Amino acid sequence: MRVLNLQSMRKRLNSSQLRKARKARQIGKKVLEMKWNGNHLVKGNMTFYFDNVLIQTKNAYPFDEIVLYIELDGTRCRENIEVLMGGASEYKKDHLEKRMKGRVLSPEEIEKVVREGLTVFDCRKRHDEPGVHYNVYYYMDDKCVVGTTINKGNTVIVNTAYRITPIGDIGFLSDQVNWLIKRIGYKSSISRCYVIDRTASGEYAQNELVRMIPGILSSVASLSPHERKAWAQNETVRHIMDQAHELKTSLNVVPWDSQNNLGTSFETRPDHDYSFVVEVDNNEDVYADAQKRLKDFGLDTDLYKWSSCVLPNPTEYSQAFMFDLRDYSGDEHTWAKIRTRRPNSHATNNKSY
Repeated sequence: MRVLNLQSMRKRLNSSQLRKARKARQIGKKVLEMKWNGNHLVKGNMTFYFDNVLIQTKNAYPFDEIVLYIELDGTRCRENIEVLMGGASEYKKDHLEKRMKGRVLSPEEIEKVVREGLTVFDCRKRHDEPGVHYNVYYYMDDKCVVGTTINKGNTVIVNTAYRITPIGDIGFLSDQVNWLIKRIGYKSSISRCYVIDRTASGEYAQNELVRMIPGILSSVASLSPHERKAWAQNETVRHIMDQAHELKTSLNVVPWDSQNNLGTSFETRPDHDYSFVVEVDNNEDVYADAQKRLKDFGLDTDLYKWSSCVLPNPTEYSQAFMFDLRDYSGDEHTWAKIRTRRPNSHATNNKSY
């Protein structure tokens, strides 16, 4: 484990450490350390964690003055700590069990994080329980485990666990997706995210007028950009497209779109399925860069089932990445009742429509 304190900061981080520190600061998990001083709580440093890098900054906005940099390197292990899942309370055990199921986390994964992960110490005084509770945040890879230490720190009672990547956090669509769009936009002229209601989309696809569109698009696929632009102005084609657009709007096929809904979420329907779509330029360099950016945010194509396709637009083609929202959503919405993580496997479906 590599640790650089304030004195080392004055010698400056190297370029690689600086990049990692900036990423942790921008999209990492933020926790304010609280310390017990005499008979009251006092604020400590602000901490940020992402991808096995933990930084501490002075607790003053914009939190830019780094006082500690720690990078996990696999050398830490707390062999003598006893790890208890949820403690003696049935309520807490039930709470933890639901969180583990919802976030697809095994007891073995949680114990590994507690024994080998980076730590942020915290303390809280609860109104319903006596004494001061010394909590610890344990970080490793994309996981965070929150536990209470007892028996002079030799025992850790795990209270909850979750994944700290932005897509696994509550409020991703309303609070953090703008960062993803900006990062993809570095190389792609198209950087759009939206949600598709797959259930409504299926109803939309059964409409007789809509069923004509694939044939039209197929005949247009081989045209040049200039010819496609002229085709888009055809009166009959425009009428079909306008009617189809009105139907799509009435069915709410796209309930959330970054072009119109940044800073908001959307109302879900319990009986509907949803996909999160990221659209970029249809370019090999952009495609590879987009996969890297998606992974930074937790949309890992090696971990989650996904598909991709080429979309024809009036003047150019674009590439779309599609993920099932039930696989990773941090929000406890109805679509997230069944989540399945698929390690080391993914489905791709590269088609042109």
